[in-house]
Amino acid sequence: MIKSMTGYGKSQLSDSLGVISIEIKSLNHRYFEFSAKVPKGCVFLEEKVRDIVRTKLIRGKCDVILNIEGFDHLKNVSVNHEAAGAYFRALADLKKQYNLVDDMSLSLLSKFQDVLVADKLQLDENLLTSKVAETTNLALDDLIMMREKEGQRLKIDIGSRLDLIFSIVNDIEKRMPDILNSYKCRLRQSISEFINEEKLTIDENRILTEVAIFADKTAIDEETVRIKSHIDQFRSLLESDGEVGRKMEFLVQELNREVNTIGSKVQDVDISSMIVELKVQIEKIREQVQNIE
Repeated sequence: MIKSMTGYGKSQLSDSLGVISIEIKSLNHRYFEFSAKVPKGCVFLEEKVRDIVRTKLIRGKCDVILNIEGFDHLKNVSVNHEAAGAYFRALADLKKQYNLVDDMSLSLLSKFQDVLVADKLQLDENLLTSKVAETTNLALDDLIMMREKEGQRLKIDIGSRLDLIFSIVNDIEKRMPDILNSYKCRLRQSISEFINEEKLTIDENRILTEVAIFADKTAIDEETVRIKSHIDQFRSLLESDGEVGRKMEFLVQELNREVNTIGSKVQDVDISSMIVELKVQIEKIREQVQNIE
């Protein structure tokens, strides 16, 4: 199943230790490009997340935002008696010096930050890494589902354009005999006008030779066969898995090459109009292929 490179996924994991949330956004890019925003003190998680994403995304510009709450809960709160005593004596001195009537209270002393000291648990990196990995995989599944849905839409659109290109190429092939007959008639008319003036006889062999030379110069059989072959390869890729975008880009270039060759070989108003339509459809396919992984 082909995939678009555009997608978005998110996931959140909550338990007694804390909450982990992750958002992953991907856009089309020629290669794989990764960037992540992780909480301060958790830089070690960036490489882990990148490795997980890399196993599931082949191409695209991937941006990750990781948020972590908890996992470093308070273990113990103790009193810094030295600081508390210093604050108490200072407050008592203020009260005595300025004849203050307010009593010193527990709530007042506890407001000083260095009076109560909170010890935190040592961060368990292995546990946190495991939970971040689980959350990342869930978000990736969400993103990949979106990319697959968009890929199906691209598949349908490209398939319909390939059908149209195939049909136009058939019309061009059907038009070629008329072009040869038209050339033969114009050539005969031109020669007739000339020999009538000179009172000469038409050389049918010469006319047939000129028509054969013209037919050889304007022959497009090889180009139309290659175009149809490229279309068959394109359709096979649309049914394939994995990285097919670059192969499609190559086929688009080859389709353009063959169409340009036909346009340069055949100077006909009807075919010129069909060549323009072919180029329009190929350009539309090229735009779509740029977003396929």
